[in-house]
Amino acid sequence: MRVDRLIARTVELIDIPSESRDEAAALAWVAAQLPDCFEVTHEPGEYVVARAGAGPGLVLAGHVDTVPAQGNLPARLHDGRIAGLGASDMKGGVAVMLELADWFCGAGGRGAAGSGAGGTQAAGPGTQLPGAPALTLVLFAREELAVELSPVPGIIAAFPEIAGAELVVVLEPTACAVEVGCLGNIVATARFEGVACHSARPWLGRSAVNDALATLERIAARAPVEVSAPGGHVFTEVVNVVGLHAGVADNVIPPLAEVRVNSRYAPGHGPAAAEADLLELMVDATASRIESNAPAAAVPDGNPWVERLAALSGRPARPKLAWTPVAEFAAAGIDAVNFGPGDPAAAHRADEWIETAALVRCFDALRALLARGV
Repeated sequence: MRVDRLIARTVELIDIPSESRDEAAALAWVAAQLPDCFEVTHEPGEYVVARAGAGPGLVLAGHVDTVPAQGNLPARLHDGRIAGLGASDMKGGVAVMLELADWFCGAGGRGAAGSGAGGTQAAGPGTQLPGAPALTLVLFAREELAVELSPVPGIIAAFPEIAGAELVVVLEPTACAVEVGCLGNIVATARFEGVACHSARPWLGRSAVNDALATLERIAARAPVEVSAPGGHVFTEVVNVVGLHAGVADNVIPPLAEVRVNSRYAPGHGPAAAEADLLELMVDATASRIESNAPAAAVPDGNPWVERLAALSGRPARPKLAWTPVAEFAAAGIDAVNFGPGDPAAAHRADEWIETAALVRCFDALRALLARGV
């Protein structure tokens, strides 16, 4: 039964440790699973790209890395749930991709074992689903790290056929709903410099923490801002203090304080303008710097594949209130959406899980999209 294969693949993939920067074994396992009608390019430790068919079609994309383990290995199956590291984000989605590849070729996979030796494997004797559009699978490393470390821009440059896709579906956890666009994500640091002195005589120095209070209060008072995007989708921009470091000893006025700030900004708000707005909130700092800036992704406007997938999911499309790799495809001018079986609320938890029924729902919707087109 298909559900049994989806469960087995999810469990086996969870049990291959693949924390960010240690994805080689998981990518090799994925490459070994792909059926023979796909032309497979495997760059060890970086990515697997597999394509079947010709012309524009559908791209399914996802990462194989996870956040660090929290005592949540090996995988456990109980009462309709698979629990384990990466179950929701997003090894269940990878299992769906592989099962779709088997269905697309009308054949079984290559089995769970394999060394994934790298290079390009020529298409074998399998047959593509008659009348279906081309299908490309893109699986990659380091999604859970800073966007500057992502291999996705390099993959897009190396495989120009991706740019011609009708739609890229990133199988990030969405609980089987289509999520369009995504928020930009800035991390910044504000540094406040004071003068150390004995805490019994604070007038002899200047507290860096006191200097930081105006910035902390300004950020805390900033209300969420709703921004409308095409299709009536509303994104919420927020700014939060996510870290604060200060203090030398209990009897020393702190000469240094560092405030870590995270800003989420909506599509249509350019990266440079979003940085300028955030730096304005930290104007009182001695010095401030942008640590990273992952741009927002625009909402695909009028793409019939998006509309069809939303109809097949049984739910209206909704905005993605986070950052995902759809932004990297959107930056290259490629329409992309999020649609995956994991529950966003389960991601990165010590008790991370995925519903086995959600694996089936996601598979069925994407299979119908491929079978019928638009």
